[in-house]
This record gives sequence, C-alpha cells and structure tokens, in this order.
Amino acid sequence: MTMNENPDELWRLAKVAEEAAAKAAAYIKSSRPAVVEHKDGGDGAASQVVTEVDRESEAIILEALQPVLDGFGLLTEEREDDGSRLKTPAFWCIDPLDGTLAYIRGKRGPAVSIALVRQDGVPLVGVMQDVFSGQRAQAVLDGGLMVDGDEWWPWTRSGVMQVFGDWSFDDVPVNRRIAEQLGSVAINVGQAAVLNAWSALTFPPAVYFKLPRTGRGGGCLWDYAATACFFREAGGVATTFAGDPLPLNRPDTPFLADCGVMFASDKVLAEKVRAAASST
Repeated sequence: MTMNENPDELWRLAKVAEEAAAKAAAYIKSSRPAVVEHKDGGDGAASQVVTEVDRESEAIILEALQPVLDGFGLLTEEREDDGSRLKTPAFWCIDPLDGTLAYIRGKRGPAVSIALVRQDGVPLVGVMQDVFSGQRAQAVLDGGLMVDGDEWWPWTRSGVMQVFGDWSFDDVPVNRRIAEQLGSVAINVGQAAVLNAWSALTFPPAVYFKLPRTGRGGGCLWDYAATACFFREAGGVATTFAGDPLPLNRPDTPFLADCGVMFASDKVLAEKVRAAASST
C-alpha cells in the first residue's frame, strides 16, 4: 500500500488535524484536573504524570480524526503502542497534552501536537496549538509552514541567544555549563518539548537540546514529530544530538533518550552546542 504525498492531499489531512487540535486545546484551557495520577512513563517526573484531562483530550482528538484514520497506524501517548505504526505507510502520532506537569502547576507550556509520520520516520504533516496563547502552526512535507493562518517567514530578532530547556534541564548540571559556553545567553526552563522546540525556531538565535543518556526518557516520538516537520519546512535543525535524522519510527522503543535531540534555529548554533558539549 502507498499513500498520496501530494501537498494538496497532505494539507487536507493537516486541516482535519488542525481542527482536532483546536478542539482539544479549547477543552484543556477550560478544564482543571481533579486528580493527578502516575503512570509507567520515562525516568523523569514530567513523563510519569497523567490526568483525566490528558485522556479526554486524546478522546476528542481521535473522534475528530475519525474521517482520516483509515489506512494509517496510530501512536498516541495515553494508549499502548499496538505496533500499527510499523505496518502501515504512515501513522498518526499524537501528544494530546504535552506539558502535563506545567499544566498541573498552572504554568505556561501545555500544547497539543499531532503529526502524520511516514513509515520511514519522515514527518509528512505537523500540527501544533499552544493551549494558553492559542498560537497554532501547521506544516506539510514540501508544502511549507503556516502560523496562525499565514505563511511563515523567518523572523529576525536581535538580542542574546536563547536556550530552552525542560523542567529537568538543571537535573543534568552539564546542561547549564554547555549553555554558558555559548556566550551571552538567556536560559529559559519550564516549558515542555513541543513549545521548547517551537520557541527555538521562533526566537532565533535559539536552541533546545537534550543530551544522549541511558534509561528511558529523553522525550518520545510524539514529543518531536510535529515540530520536526516545522523545522524541516522552515530550514532549521531538528536532529539527534549528534546530527543524525531523528528516528521518528524506531521499532525498538518510542523513547529517544539514547540519541538525544537538537532543535536549533541554524546549523552554526547546533555545531557550537556540540562543540561545547565535547569540551565540557
């Protein structure tokens, strides 16, 4: 089986995903979790918390995507990986509430992320909505990037370099040492993966990185699939920490701890981060 990768068809799928993300984001924004549960996630606290809001957001998205689910696999955070992503031409990759920890704490950071990923790991469609600001982005392979309904153009900003990190950024002391070797930087900690990567693209010069490490964690396929599509269309860097393509459909695990990630506004900055890591 093959699929139609014509940009017009991909934009049709992106439109459905955009509407699904908007419905889920509206629900999340208007809700508060009554109970915080713990699940078998990664090694960090952010991947081990879940609420009824996460699950309801997922249900809202799946209902809205129903017309375009047929023929595709599915990988979504709050359901067990059924392996369908390895057997179909492409699969929907869904993070129904990225940034649950920030959401529980009432902080900026939650987002809804939906992607369609080809079986070889290439993101075909990426959709994101920031829950609290309402900003939304959509991209398709070879079809460009749209932000709030308008075509995206590189945003020129001045000022110090921005470094974005998850809640766990300071749990790894070398992270801050790497950042400080880059020169005059502003370190921003507290958002989750989706908005950290998005910020690295939209507040240049900027970077969001996670070093390779052992164990589970380091983010999952659903954390990076949509934003990887944005970076590809915008000309930014979205790779493993070493610079290899992100393995967005690896068969062994959905976790990316062992390869780390690098989202940078440009290649020169990505190389600076790698050099700083090598010398630290």
